Amino acid sequence: MVTLGAGAWRGAISKGEQAREIAAGKTLISAYLSNAAENDGQLMVAHYEGRSPEIDGQEVTLPDGTRLTGGSLHRYPYRLSPYFDYKIDGVILINENKKQVSKAFAGSMREYGTSLCPAFGINYYFVGGYKVDNQFSAEQLQETAIRTVQVPSRRRCSF
Repeated sequence: MVTLGAGAWRGAISKGEQAREIAAGKTLISAYLSNAAENDGQLMVAHYEGRSPEIDGQEVTLPDGTRLTGGSLHRYPYRLSPYFDYKIDGVILINENKKQVSKAFAGSMREYGTSLCPAFGINYYFVGGYKVDNQFSAEQLQETAIRTVQVPSRRRCSF
């Protein structure tokens, strides 16, 4: 009886986690499409590498007063956060991912870790793009056309 109860409990937890992931995915997609709608249909650049004048001057202030600039904004999570009321927990960080990021990136590194390892990633070679020194290079565009879906080796989020 105890084993059956524990199994049913794990099943309920699993269903709850699945429901949270589906809700987070829907929220994230809605935010991404809202951003595109506000920008004449242009998809948001998913990642910037190096000098990026179009975002380097931006700042995001989270509800707790934390002010983010620079590297944390070079990746999409915090640039999309205004579209879901800055609810990072529950949209960008969910379930096991939230625990892993909190453990791996403690204290002041949490925001950086959140931008680096969100629960749902964007394959920036195919969606929105990847800019190096604020430019889409001809090499990158050619590489994008032939690349299979993969995560670049410099992005490490294995826990």
